[in-house]
Amino acid sequence: MFYRSIHYLRGVAAISVAAYHAFPSDMAPVLAGGVDVFFVISGFVMVEATRGGLDPARFLAARALRIFPVYWMACAIVAVLITSGPARDWLLLAEATPLWQWPVAEPFLGPGWTLTYEMLFYFLFAACLGRWWLVSAFLLGLACLGGVWQVVVTNPIIVEFAFGMAIANVPRRILARYWPVLLSMAVAGFCFASLAEYIPMAVRWWMLGIPAVALVAGLVGAEKLLTESRALHFLGSASYSVYLVHMIPMAWVKDWPGLALGVAAGCLMYVGLERPIMGFLRRLTYHLFLVGQRQQA
Repeated sequence: MFYRSIHYLRGVAAISVAAYHAFPSDMAPVLAGGVDVFFVISGFVMVEATRGGLDPARFLAARALRIFPVYWMACAIVAVLITSGPARDWLLLAEATPLWQWPVAEPFLGPGWTLTYEMLFYFLFAACLGRWWLVSAFLLGLACLGGVWQVVVTNPIIVEFAFGMAIANVPRRILARYWPVLLSMAVAGFCFASLAEYIPMAVRWWMLGIPAVALVAGLVGAEKLLTESRALHFLGSASYSVYLVHMIPMAWVKDWPGLALGVAAGCLMYVGLERPIMGFLRRLTYHLFLVGQRQQA
């Protein structure tokens, strides 16, 4: 099922992260919460997309097709314009670097650190055959280990995927009834987080994760009240490209011009590269799938 609310929210989250990077000394770290919103959305979408069953191999292939081609495009642009990095960075296997008092995998393409967690989640989801409660147990177990074993995969932020999966299993009638309360909680939570000068990773999962949960749940509950918006639909479609390349213009331009150029660069990449290339790859894989089916028959 297509959720207009989730699609729109992707675009807003990408611009939020871009604003955080455009105003590094002025904006509160709450704007970085766009990442937390993305993680919650990922958990929600994976449950929704696999309700009819899950083939682990095809699932991982589809996720890799969605993540890596566009990521490699962005890496290539950064390598040409700014700097390159070792091969492991292109495979999201970058060495751990402290970020907000926690080691995270940080490739030379800055926003790529979050994709390491996305892929970790996808592998767990496939290994557990889509059983969201089992995936959640693994994520919670890894997060609990972080107190004694601080490595990339034990970052508490990973429980946000479990939050998203939990939302997907809440009856829609309940979300539809309480969406005003949920959105009020989201606003209050983000306002509280905005008071902090910085948010350590050890507490980010609740300071930004809980408001992100309330926001996603509230908007899903208000789904039927949302109207069509071409601008928000486009930004939602372009959100991945915006998220990956918005920092490139900011290497030279900051503040509002940097934000505008970063978002524009992402939109141009979506129109000129992501949309046509991903369309071609989808048609190619569909053709190969049909050929394989005919050969088996």
